[in-house]
Amino acid sequence: MGFGKKNKDMKAMRCAVCSRELKRHKYKPSPDWNIEGLLCSDCHFEKTRDFILSTERDKKKESELKEIQDCTCHMCNNIIDSDAEKKKPDWKWGMDAGIILCPECYNKRESDFNRKLNYCAICGGKIGFFRYNPKQKWRIDGQLCRQCWDKENLKGKVRG
Repeated sequence: MGFGKKNKDMKAMRCAVCSRELKRHKYKPSPDWNIEGLLCSDCHFEKTRDFILSTERDKKKESELKEIQDCTCHMCNNIIDSDAEKKKPDWKWGMDAGIILCPECYNKRESDFNRKLNYCAICGGKIGFFRYNPKQKWRIDGQLCRQCWDKENLKGKVRG
């Protein structure tokens, strides 16, 4: 048996796509293509081209989607027309970085934050220099004046 001769008992290899007999050149498909077996040169070329074109199409769709997200308000999902109307939330509001708000949502969020910061969450009275944070078990969102904090604290002692 010589090195360059084909064994007659060996089964001829065929292309996994077109079933053409593979001779000298055989190509292994990329794992992303989900093809078992080897390919002929024509099928390998076609699959490579198709894969590259589909990848470019996917990237284009992603960039278009990102463009739309960059022009959409995070809270109300309205499309913001101009760059001048795009507002970034203040860091103290605790929102994610890169979020864009429309002017209406920005103003609403700012007024809500100022209300929580400057007015009592229970009685609605203006808070002075001293502010009291509620205990977590009270489940109150915002800050309290001294009288409301004392009342809530007494409720907890009477119950517990």
